[in-house]
Amino acid sequence: MKKLIGILLVLCSITVTNAKEETITKTIDATGIEILKIDSKYGKIIIENWDKQEIAIEAIISAQSKKEETMEKMLRNVSVKINDKGNYLDVSTNFGTFFSFIKFSNKLFNNGDFSIDYYIKMPNNISLDISLHNGDIILYERDADVRLNHSSGYISSQTIHGKSSFELKDSHLKISQVGDLSFNTRNSSLMIEKANLLKGESYNSKLEIGEVGTFDAKSMRDEFNLRQASQIIVNSTLTDIVVDRLDMSGILNPDYGSVTIKEITPNFDELKMNSKGAQVSVFLGDTPANIAISHHSSTKMLIPENLGINMRFGETQKDFITTGTIGDPTAPSQILINARGGSLQLQ
Repeated sequence: MKKLIGILLVLCSITVTNAKEETITKTIDATGIEILKIDSKYGKIIIENWDKQEIAIEAIISAQSKKEETMEKMLRNVSVKINDKGNYLDVSTNFGTFFSFIKFSNKLFNNGDFSIDYYIKMPNNISLDISLHNGDIILYERDADVRLNHSSGYISSQTIHGKSSFELKDSHLKISQVGDLSFNTRNSSLMIEKANLLKGESYNSKLEIGEVGTFDAKSMRDEFNLRQASQIIVNSTLTDIVVDRLDMSGILNPDYGSVTIKEITPNFDELKMNSKGAQVSVFLGDTPANIAISHHSSTKMLIPENLGINMRFGETQKDFITTGTIGDPTAPSQILINARGGSLQLQ
C-alpha cells in the first residue's frame, strides 16, 4: 500500500508543458529594395540566399507553458510587422504589455518559454541591418553590407564581401571571411578566419583572428590572438596580445598586460611600441633590423649578448638607451621601443 501511495505521489508531481505555434509568411518583390532591416529578440534569425528576385519571410512564434491561459496571452501579445518603405524593407517584432520586464521575468521564465524565429530567403546582394537580443543569427554568403546589433547569443556566417559593422554584447561570433569590419564588443568572443580590415573597440572579450590585413583596435581587458597580420595598431590596457607572424608594421601602446610577437618577416617596415608595465616579447630570428630602445631601470631587460646591442645612460641614471643592428646594417627596418616598467625580451 505504501509503495502504491509513493507511485501516485510521483505521478502527481509530473507536470505537462504544452506548446502552441503561430506561423506568419509573406513574400515581397525585392525589386528596388537595397536594405532589409530586422528588429527582434528572444529567437533566431536564419537568412539563406536564392536566385529569385523576392524576399520570402517565415516567422514562427512559439509559446510553451503549463497553463493554456499563459500561452494564449503570449501569442496575443506579440505581432510581426512587415513594411515596404521604398528602398528598404522593415521587419519588426512587437511585444504587448504582457512582455513587460516584471511579467516577463517572473511569469514567463518560471512558467513557460517563448521564442520567435525568422527564416528568410533573399538575394545575397541586399544589405542587412539586424538588431537581435537574446537569440542566434545564421547568415550564408553575402555580397552586400551587413550591420548587426546583437546581444546574448551566437552568430555564424560564411563570407561577407561587403562592409560590416557589429555591435556585440555577450555574443559569440564565428565568420569564415569578411572584407572590412568595424566592431564594438563587450564580454564577447570573435573567431574570424580571414579579413581585410578589422577596426574597433573591445572590452573583456576574446578575439581569435586567422589572417588579417590591418588590425586596428582600442582595447581593455581583452585577449587577442592573431595568426598572421600585415599591420597592427593597438592601444590597450590590461590586454594580452599574441601575434604569430607580423608582416609589415606594428604600432602598439600597451599599458600592463602583455605583447608577444613570435615572428617578424624579413621585409617588414617598422615596429613602434610605447609600453607601460607590460610584459613584451619580440622574436626576431634572422630578420635584419635597426633597433633603438629607451627604457627605465624598472624594466626587466632580457636581451642576449650575441645580438650586439649597446646600452648607455639616458638623461638620468635611471633611464637607459639601447641601440644596435641585427643583420644587414643597411636594412631599412626599424624597431623603436619605449618601455617603462614590466619586461622586454628580444630574441
